[in-house]
Amino acid sequence: MFARVSTVQPHAGMVDAARNHLQVVLASAPFARSRRHCRLLSYLLEQALRHPGSTSKEMVIAVEVFGHKPDAYDARLDPIVRIEAGRLRRRLHDYYAGEGADTAMRFDVPKGAYALTLRLRPSTAPLELTARSAIAGRIGEMHLLRHAANQ
Repeated sequence: MFARVSTVQPHAGMVDAARNHLQVVLASAPFARSRRHCRLLSYLLEQALRHPGSTSKEMVIAVEVFGHKPDAYDARLDPIVRIEAGRLRRRLHDYYAGEGADTAMRFDVPKGAYALTLRLRPSTAPLELTARSAIAGRIGEMHLLRHAANQ
């Protein structure tokens, strides 16, 4: 199970972890040959980090991610954003069903919105009292998860 990180303003450690996870996802087999989906996922992550809880508009994505001209794009006639968002969802599903199955972080693009949600898997490793850094990291992770669960 993953805990959802929603409208909480992400702290620097979370931002770095999310961007590092993005690089791993983009280098994976489902994403390696799809520049379009890499751009869309990168854009959605940056929007989620800059504007937590907000949703991007289809027109903005068409212009900023896919290079359409604002005055020439009509969402009724050109479903590129809806189609590519669906394909991105499938690629993310494929990644997390395969090589990303054991990751501590997960990106999701819920249906009906152009927004990225970030989920964290609670750690299952035992707490070792001999490693101070492990304890500090564990305490920080527990605090983050507790804070995310209360939102």
